[in-house]
Parts: sequence; C-alpha cells; structure tokens
Amino acid sequence: MTTATKKISKLDFLITGRGYAITAVFIGHLLSPYYGDGNHSLLPAGHAFQVGLLPFFIVLSGAFYARVDTNFASYFKLKVLQRYLPVLFFSAIVLPLYFYVNNDMYRQAMRFSQSYLLGIPTANWPTWFLIALMTAELFYYFINKQSLSRKQSLIFALALYCIGWALNYYKFQFDLWVFGLSMVWMIGSVPLFLSCMIVGNTYRKDILKISRWTQKKLIITAAISFAVLLIFSNLNTEFPQDSNQGLLKYVSNTMVQIFIGQYGNGIYFFISGGAGVVFCLMMSKLLPANRLMRSIGEHSLILFCMNGAFHHSLNDILTKTFALPADTLFWGVLYSSVLGTLSVIACLPIAILLQRYLPQLVGKPMLKGPILPAIYRK
Repeated sequence: MTTATKKISKLDFLITGRGYAITAVFIGHLLSPYYGDGNHSLLPAGHAFQVGLLPFFIVLSGAFYARVDTNFASYFKLKVLQRYLPVLFFSAIVLPLYFYVNNDMYRQAMRFSQSYLLGIPTANWPTWFLIALMTAELFYYFINKQSLSRKQSLIFALALYCIGWALNYYKFQFDLWVFGLSMVWMIGSVPLFLSCMIVGNTYRKDILKISRWTQKKLIITAAISFAVLLIFSNLNTEFPQDSNQGLLKYVSNTMVQIFIGQYGNGIYFFISGGAGVVFCLMMSKLLPANRLMRSIGEHSLILFCMNGAFHHSLNDILTKTFALPADTLFWGVLYSSVLGTLSVIACLPIAILLQRYLPQLVGKPMLKGPILPAIYRK
C-alpha cells in the first residue's frame, strides 16, 4: 500500500462524516418550520442541532487548513474566489425560486441585495457560514504563521472564545448600529471561528488517530458526548438578568443564535459545543462510510449553499405538505430526518454537475473546467 493510499484511508471517515453532518444541517433546518407550526416538542432537538454541528465544521476547517506560501494579497484573492464567489453565484440561482414560491420574499431579498457588499447574504442566509469562514481564514493566515506550543495554542483559543463571547454579549447593551457593525463580513463570528480552527489544527493528529479506535471506545465516547451535548445545549436557553443571580449575570446573553453571535451561557455553550464536536467525530467513524455519504461529503460546500433554497422556501412547503401526525419529538425528528435526507439526495446530482462543469464558481477556482478556465493562479 502506498503512502498516498494510506493518507486517503485515514481521511475517508472524515469525508463521509462531513456528508452526514451536512445532511444533519438540512434536517435541522426542517425542524425550525415544524416548530414554527406549533410543534414545541422539537425544541430540545433544535438546541442540540444548532450547537453540535457548526463547531464540527469549523474544527475540521482548522484541522486541514493548508499552509500557504503566497503573499496576503494573493491569499485574499483566493479566499474571495473560494468562499464569496459561491455565495454570490448561489444567491443569484435561488432568487427566481423565491419569486415563484414567495413573491414578497423575492422583493425583500432584492431590496437588501446591497448588503452583499458588506458580506451579509440576505437572499441565501445559510451561506453566512462561508462568509464567516472566509473572514476568519484571512485572520488565520497570520495566526498560522506563528510557532506556538500545544499549551500556548489552547490558551490562545480559550482567550479568543472568551473575547468573542464578551464582545457579542455586550454589543446587545449598545445601540442597534453596534449589532449591525458586527454583522459586516460576519466579524462578530470571527473569534469563535478562530478559536475552533486553532483547536482543530492543534488536535489534527489526534483526530486522525480516531480511525484506529476500537468500536467499544467509539461507542462509549459517542454516548457520553451525546448526553453532555443534550444536557448542556438544553440548559443553555434563557437565563435571568437579575443582579442577584451571581455568576449568571456574567455568562448569560439570554439565547443561542450562532449566526448573529449569541452563545447564551458562555460556559454551557463551551461544554455543549465541545461535546458536539466529539460526538460528530465519533459518529463519523461509527456510521457506514458508503459511497453516497462520501459523495455528499465531497460536495458539502455546494450543498451548504444549495440548502438556502430549502431553508427559505421549500421547507415551508414540505412541512405543510407532510404535517406531523402528533406533536412529539419522535415524529418531528423522524419526518425531518426523512425529508431532510431526501432533500440532500435531490440536490446531490446538481452539485456533482456544478463541480464538474463550473468548479471555478463553486469553490474550486484553481481548476480548469470544460466551460471556463481556471480563474486563480499563484
């Protein structure tokens, strides 16, 4: 077996894990309209999905961050083409769908189209993740050049997390323009993203070693991390602001909405987010590494962008067409899982075609395609 083959086999479970994770994103976004229809039993699942998935993607981004030798100007151009161009491309694609499904939403999206100049993707909101990742990667360009020990890296990551939580907590104490400023290029998300990227880079070798773990060790770790995720993500809902609440007055910002930088209780979010990363890593190895999930994982960036069509329009149709038989967690998760998985599978052929024929527009600017030449060279 060649060295190249060994390297691929070590990463294979993470590629399929990314496939399962992006499928879970589709499923999680279906929980929201079901909950909006009055199915309040879904709230515990919604908390776990939101906190558990996002840090997993960011940690993987840090773990497999490619060190670059180019100057910053060239790197900046690369990141814009890898992240921002797909956001624009897919936003343009989903606009006609909005017009067909919901004319008011189409008008609203067009009215705020100038927000894209500030890195706020109003017409395709799930792509906020790519904007935040791009901004974080531009900062990480300088951080990654520093030679830090594991201990120093973890202290730095913790400091960034604390700074990010504090900045996002206190911004809500000021005028609305402070909140708006934090949304420009998703700058309010950068400390959390950088913190997770540093952790991923620090534990890269440990993540790869998971491929050699025994089944028993994987199952036990998955069970413990899942329990911690459920407990602390659901504890992290709303906390009193009374000055007599001791520590809570310092660690609460009342809710969890990661895309606007709200983490709720900073301690609970830290614990549940870490448990979510561990759980996703364990399940990446435990779940079947089949060809379908590997393909979904390989096209996860495109599918992230395509999810906007479902999140904004199609999910409302699906949840109204397939109403839950009862307001229970079982039926909500079952329906969301089936419909969300089918949604990903329906998008996959389009993602494959786009990556084959227009790779330059969907995150692969260095590739030459049958239609367009490569649009980035070092």
